[in-house]
Amino acid sequence: MSSFLFYVEPHPIRNMFTHFFTILDNFAKALDDNKTEHRFYIYGNRETLLEYSKRHKNWEENFILPTKKEYEFFESCLTEWDNGGIEKWEELMEDTDLSRQYTKLIKQIYHRQKFDYIVCWGTNFAVKQAAKELKIGFINMELGCSRAPFLDSLVADPWGVNGSSALSKSDIADFKNIPATNVQDDFLLSGGINSQAYESKFSYLNATQILNKIGNKKVALISLQLYDDANQVHYSPFESVKAVLEKILPLLCKKDYVCLIKEHPASNLRKGSENANFEAKLYALNFENVVWLTHKDKNIENSTLFQLADVVITVNSSSGFEALFYDKPVIVLGDAVYKAKHVFPTLENYLRGHFNYKTYQTNIGKIRNFFLNYYLFSHEKANDSAFFFPYLKFIGDMSKENLTVEEIINRFIAYRSSEK
Repeated sequence: MSSFLFYVEPHPIRNMFTHFFTILDNFAKALDDNKTEHRFYIYGNRETLLEYSKRHKNWEENFILPTKKEYEFFESCLTEWDNGGIEKWEELMEDTDLSRQYTKLIKQIYHRQKFDYIVCWGTNFAVKQAAKELKIGFINMELGCSRAPFLDSLVADPWGVNGSSALSKSDIADFKNIPATNVQDDFLLSGGINSQAYESKFSYLNATQILNKIGNKKVALISLQLYDDANQVHYSPFESVKAVLEKILPLLCKKDYVCLIKEHPASNLRKGSENANFEAKLYALNFENVVWLTHKDKNIENSTLFQLADVVITVNSSSGFEALFYDKPVIVLGDAVYKAKHVFPTLENYLRGHFNYKTYQTNIGKIRNFFLNYYLFSHEKANDSAFFFPYLKFIGDMSKENLTVEEIINRFIAYRSSEK
């Protein structure tokens, strides 16, 4: 029997202690299955554990409660989010004094209650370092790089997530055992012929502000990130949402592209994001060929925009991966889990025509195939304890070995192929 600690981030994020409360909902049914032979524990701050106890009384016996000293430490970390809080949170993603304090805390938890594997959500250097020092398995989880109406996915990785993941360090040569597939196969796999994604591919676009701008011009679809998301603050070279547009709009508009700029769909849920988008929009509207799409433009599906676009540009959004279902050229400006080396062109090289589209199609076919068949997994699978706990063990065991990226890719293929 293996034991797992689900480390639910106790550090205050976005001016609250319960920001990560909903994380375990992704696999609550697996945890609720009392037939599984595996044991699990949950560590978090008091506020988070209290919320869990309201919904899952049966989890209380699995709680590892923070000590008074630990709770006082969490409280001391509470900093106004837009006035130092974001920077403090980013310290947890690197080897800093703060992350070392959290590493020490996790080791203290281990000595109170031993466990074989530790699972965390999002980038966290402290957890990874603690696992290394304790010689236990490390499983880093995050939302996958495809969303509904495509495959609504999760990911677990032995190195990290997003730009810290094993796959983000890959080269296309590491995928040499992956056969290329055509876009239609992958599109059907990601959504299904009866899915909303498939239907929307053929939907009529009733958006005159877009159609009037396009005419016979080429179209660039630009997907923006949240201003305070790790993908923006940690896995990109840009200090702000506006800085992304300052980099790319002059180049695109000089080539007479129409730029469809799409805000992150969750922007309206955060005041800081609305302010960041407003600043970026003021800059963007200095250019003539710009159409700005907000969260209110929900009637315009990504699949429709992919059909219109000649090129898709993103920092590291899931839309960059989803655009591969349509064989679209994608420019990835930051670090992304799907950004294998020697696949994606820079914007400058793409605009100069230094881009072999046929080779690109072959390469993204390999990436699509691997991610959809062997790396990403669905929320439905995460709620199946027969899949979930053995899969976490598989990931955690890999984290304790000194594997190359190619070896990790081959392990994923062998493991997930054995399910079928």
